[in-house]
Amino acid sequence: MKKQNKTIDRFIESSSRNHSPKFRITTLGCKVNQYESDAIAQQLKDMGYVPASAEDPSDLCIINTCTVTQKASMQSRQAVRQLIRSNPEAQIVVTGCYAQTEPDEIKKIDGIHHIIGHGDKHNIPDIVLSQEKCPSPPSITRKNILNEHYFSQLPVTIYSNRTRPFLKIQDGCNAYCAYCIVPYARGRSRSMPLEKVLENIRDLKEAGFHEVVLTGVHLGAYGLDLSPQTDLTALLDHIRKLQPMDRVRLSSIEPHELPDEMIKMVSESASSVSTQLLDFVKVSNLMPFSCRKVAPWLTKWSTLSGSVTCVPETALTP
Repeated sequence: MKKQNKTIDRFIESSSRNHSPKFRITTLGCKVNQYESDAIAQQLKDMGYVPASAEDPSDLCIINTCTVTQKASMQSRQAVRQLIRSNPEAQIVVTGCYAQTEPDEIKKIDGIHHIIGHGDKHNIPDIVLSQEKCPSPPSITRKNILNEHYFSQLPVTIYSNRTRPFLKIQDGCNAYCAYCIVPYARGRSRSMPLEKVLENIRDLKEAGFHEVVLTGVHLGAYGLDLSPQTDLTALLDHIRKLQPMDRVRLSSIEPHELPDEMIKMVSESASSVSTQLLDFVKVSNLMPFSCRKVAPWLTKWSTLSGSVTCVPETALTP
């Protein structure tokens, strides 16, 4: 508590001398990154920061990076350099997957003050405010993400500008595909406890939202790490029965991880599907699969649901 008070006192002192500090967050990559950026923005707003407009320079710039492909890593570096040029007086914080996997590469870019991995993403406001001066070379705050075994939740954003807020309920991946860096960037699969998911959905409902998008790095693996073990179908069944929200949407999910029980449950709900087949075919999750393999899935989904539109993104109405 003493450390927190000291941090807040320093912030109040600097604010009173000038103005409410402004922040800017640039987000690359997936919906999970978008959720986490929204949560960090909410933390900063609670501390008195205000979002910078497009033409205003910022006091704090955060780049939430992606590294799922070589191109994504390049775009992350470009975004960092662009913000440094546009905001020469700002503190520059680089976080996200590229910060987790390649902090030494990021460190080579002049003008960065903090490099923060996923394990301390929720502490970004405290880390920034606790510094008397901007460090040079940049400080690196990074844990071995593979040692993380429990789901770490950023605050749910209840003052979002989105009509459909994201809620991250799962993080990490256990697949370790030879071509994929995600497990090394995000760690092992970790799930939000089922009761906590329902509680967060209720909070969003009470805040005035009518729809929520459940998201995760490997959403189909939700609950398999919990004790007692559960799964995504069981979570959706609880949501359908308890009705904490008018409408629930799932973000990307692997097509072979849609069990028959889930398809039937969604098709029997009042409004089962929102995404059309054309959108589904474009989803990257189908890229590893041939048309020959996809065809039986579409036939099965059509049989179970009465329509081949029963595919991600899937929306469930209790």
